[in-house]
Amino acid sequence: MALPQQKFREAVFITLFAHTVGGASARTPDFVSEQLKISKKYASMALARVHAIIPQLSDIDAKIAEKSTEYTFDRIPEAEKNILRLALFELVYDDAVPPKVSIAEAIRLAKKFCTESTGKFINAILDSVYKELNANPVTV
Repeated sequence: MALPQQKFREAVFITLFAHTVGGASARTPDFVSEQLKISKKYASMALARVHAIIPQLSDIDAKIAEKSTEYTFDRIPEAEKNILRLALFELVYDDAVPPKVSIAEAIRLAKKFCTESTGKFINAILDSVYKELNANPVTV
């Protein structure tokens, strides 16, 4: 049975969080598999997705810092940073995920793993980036 995209996104978020907070280890897929009750195959796929995000972190973090008007980047809690990192990766670098889905899913993750009010902060930053991207579309 295929893993729902919401569950996969949670696995990516947890794996990214583990990487940025403590440094992911070879056991990270096992931990994610156990915690989310998903197969090791999907946990490994989540780790592969994180490996795609990592090279873009400096650009993504700069965008978060630029758009965050309430807090300096260092004051943003790690869970919120990683939700934003995942969503911004999808918005900017992954054409397969519709922008509105990325934003809605980031808000859902914020409500699940942070607080209700975190969703508003996440939405404000992502909406600002989304509007900027639409104002200045990148052509390849």
